[in-house]
Amino acid sequence: AYKTKLPIINCPSDVNTNDITDLGQHNYLFSIGDQYSNFQSVSPGNLRGVFGFQSSVRIRDIIDGTSNTAMVSECIRPPGSGALTPANGVGTNSTTNSSNPSACLASFVNGAFTTGLLDRNRSLGTRWTDGRSGYINFNTILPPNSPVCNGQTTQGIQPPSSRHEGGVHLLMGDGAVRFISENIDTGDISASQVASGNSPYGIWGALGSKNGGETLGEF
Repeated sequence: AYKTKLPIINCPSDVNTNDITDLGQHNYLFSIGDQYSNFQSVSPGNLRGVFGFQSSVRIRDIIDGTSNTAMVSECIRPPGSGALTPANGVGTNSTTNSSNPSACLASFVNGAFTTGLLDRNRSLGTRWTDGRSGYINFNTILPPNSPVCNGQTTQGIQPPSSRHEGGVHLLMGDGAVRFISENIDTGDISASQVASGNSPYGIWGALGSKNGGETLGEF
């Protein structure tokens, strides 16, 4: 089952066809909201996003409203050959700064990470059968198409990414699909994550929280 390849979970726009492992790969990710650490230790009642480790969320739990809450987005799979290079200008994975959004962003300079590249086969999109967050989840902290820094599967800065110009597609809780610009408001990315209340990461962070109580403007 781990090696099963399912075309339905691969995005036609991702032209990368060189799989880096024989495991089934994918282009779609589930939202863990605006948190970057404790992915596997947060109790279900304290989850910021709709999805999380060994948890379940019902529609009634999405207090912010299903039309204001992110559920699924996309990612570019890492290249299948050569050095660990960015895809579409997006940093694939760095082992450092996995709990520091602003440092993660700063470590990606002139189209490349300055330190700590991770083995490609531990990147987002490389194992659809593995339920750990480092493979199947995204968070709403850095904007779409920003670098990914997730040196382990229990914490990380994991924005969605795509080959669509200027942003990514986002499936909302009400079933609507929105195109989210890579220039969306992200508030204060130097701020620490919060356990409750309004997201510090602007409109993007508010879209990730299911019960943060934020009032959203246009996005």
